[in-house]
Amino acid sequence: MHAANLSRHARINPFAVLKLTRVS
Repeated sequence: MHAANLSRHARINPFAVLKLTRVS
């Protein structure tokens, strides 16, 4: 995913970002 998308998700749910980054 793009860093911009990760930043947006991080503001909403940081845990979701961690899962996405670990999966990818």
